[in-house]
Amino acid sequence: MSGPYILVVDDDSHMTKLVAYLLKPLGVPVLQAKNGAEAIEYALSDQILLLIIDNCMPGLSGLETLESLRNTTIGKQIPCILLTGQDQTDLRSKAEKLSVLAYLTKPFSPTKLIEITKQTLEYKQINL
Repeated sequence: MSGPYILVVDDDSHMTKLVAYLLKPLGVPVLQAKNGAEAIEYALSDQILLLIIDNCMPGLSGLETLESLRNTTIGKQIPCILLTGQDQTDLRSKAEKLSVLAYLTKPFSPTKLIEITKQTLEYKQINL
């Protein structure tokens, strides 16, 4: 598969489907991954415009996945939204160090997610 895409990563398929549904009106395809390893594979082989990732997943956490990506040329350039049920100061600090655009906690505001996504895509000069 080739991009450009928005990549949504969560081990809960209902959540990835919900986010894909919410972002569908933006007109950018949404690719769904179920874990960090799959996310890394997609991100390194496709043109990912935005990564929306949960933190609490089996195997690699969202922040571990992002840290792995940040150590690659391609991964350094991918904007990221952390969408997680965890609201902890240390996680927010780690996310900030990894240049996360936004830290949204579940339950999240669909309007806020769409707004941040639109701003990111507009910044990357994608016509919506």
